[in-house]
Parts: sequence; structure tokens; C-alpha cells
Amino acid sequence: MNKVNLLYCFDSNYDKQSFLSISSIVNNSKDVFEIYIIHKDPETFELYKNRLLKNSNVENIEIYKFKKNIENYPQLKNKHVSEATYYRLFISEYLPKELDHVLYCDPDVFCVRNISTFLSSLFRKFIDENKPIGVNVEKYLNDENLEYFKNLEMKNNSYFNAGVMLINLNIWNKIVTSDLIKHKIQVLENKIILWDQDVLNSIFDGNYFEISNLLNFRITYPIDIEFFKDNIIFIHYSGNHKPWTVEGALDKPSVYYNKIYQEYFKDKYSLKLKGTRKYALSYLLKSIINKNIFKIDFSLEYFKQFTISIMKK
Repeated sequence: MNKVNLLYCFDSNYDKQSFLSISSIVNNSKDVFEIYIIHKDPETFELYKNRLLKNSNVENIEIYKFKKNIENYPQLKNKHVSEATYYRLFISEYLPKELDHVLYCDPDVFCVRNISTFLSSLFRKFIDENKPIGVNVEKYLNDENLEYFKNLEMKNNSYFNAGVMLINLNIWNKIVTSDLIKHKIQVLENKIILWDQDVLNSIFDGNYFEISNLLNFRITYPIDIEFFKDNIIFIHYSGNHKPWTVEGALDKPSVYYNKIYQEYFKDKYSLKLKGTRKYALSYLLKSIINKNIFKIDFSLEYFKQFTISIMKK
């Protein structure tokens, strides 16, 4: 039995998703987990923390309150995104100094396959490479994104997704300093699009261990759902169609999130509106006409939660 250090950074808007994300990982492993969380309002996660501690695979949970004022960071004003997206930049200021490595996951990442012994083996390979992070490449330099790479002052030809990261803290802590973060934010202020992911790509710029996309499988459309059954380890709902929205819950890949949710909550669905009532109602009508809504489990419960979300809006 091995020990895995698991790291999350989020606020109260993602309490439930983070609880389910963590649960999906610890329940798909025989390893023991130390969980570290950087949170804007830790008290809102207390109930979920207590539930997680009942799992025999969870040895301990440490939650740190994020105290920095970063409300003026790029791409936060008038955006439907939390400042918590920048918390990853400051992990060295919160995590214990004796901690040497962690597995970081976004709250919209879920484990869909047994990973016992897999993570420890992967981390051994990663540590042997003596790299600060292990990540999956999202895109490569081409004529269409040349300006994007240039704006981030990148010299290598690949850009990674930061939703799943193996982090060697012994190296990270020496590179990602407060002075460097401040400098990067100032220099890239008007060029940042994808928040701290852009900053991290600018900082590491190819200095990383590359992991398989099966460990960070981003949902794109159209997609062959059959591919999931035998291959995917971590599914990452990185797009706008989140499975907890009234629209995203009906997408085929959302079945994995829905099953995890339905395992822990009696209401079967907890839905939010992504857009307007009008858009949601038109989407529902379309789903009835093409019968997609009748292909999911607990269709009546979906109707109920859809109505609740409409009334809240």
C-alpha cells in the first residue's frame, strides 16, 4: 500500500464537485491518501471533509485558507470564473515544507478506472526525470497559434493543460517564487487568456515530464463514448458543457459524472443554468423531441431538478 498526496484548489462554488472528484480517486485505489486543499472559505467544505474522512483510504485532510488579495488579477473582472483559478500559483506558501510531491487535480476531473499501484509507479518515473511537473500537452505551435505562444513569451513548441499535474515540490518551490509570479502577472497582464494555466506555461515553457492524455482526457465534441470503456483513467470536463448544468447533464460523456453523483446524493441531479431560461427551455424541448432526455437514468428526477434550477434563476 502506497501513500498519495492529493492537492486541490477551489472555492465554495466547487465544494460538491471537489468532494466527488476526490471520492472518485480514493475509491478507485487501494493507496492511502493525504489530501491538501487550498480554499477561499474552508468552513463551507467542512461537511464534505467529514464525509471523506470516513473513507478508510483517506488518512488525513488539511485545508488552508487562501489569504492573498488577487481580485485584480487578469481575466477575473466581469467573468464567470473564480479567483481560485490562480491559487495553484501559490501552493508553495501553503503546503508543508517537508512535502516533496503531490498530484494536483482540478475539481472537474474524475477518476473512472482503478488506479491501484499505477500512481506510485508513475510518480517513480516522474521523479526520476527530475522535472518540476508532469503534464499532458494540449496543443502544439502552428501558424494559427503562433501569436499566442509569442504573447506568453514561450520558446518551446508545446502548451500543456494544467488540470492534472504531477508536482515535484522540491523543484517547483525553487522556480515558482512570489517574485517570479509578480513579474509574470505584470508582463503578461493584457495577454493572459486562460488564467494561471497561461502563467504556468510561460514559467515552465517545455520544462516538464509529459504524461498521457488518458490521465487528463478533456471532453470535446463529437466524441466516441465507447473509447472511454477500456482506456480513460481521468476524465476532465474542461469545456463549457459541465455535467452539472441543465444542458451538460444530457451529454453522453456526462454519464460518468452522473453515476458518481448518484452514488452520494439522493436528488440524483444538481443542476445549474449555464445561460438564460429561454435557452434552457429550448434545449429541454429539443431533448424531448430527439428523445435524449429519455436515454439517461432518472429522467423524472432530471425534470424535477431542471424546474428547480429554472425557478432559482
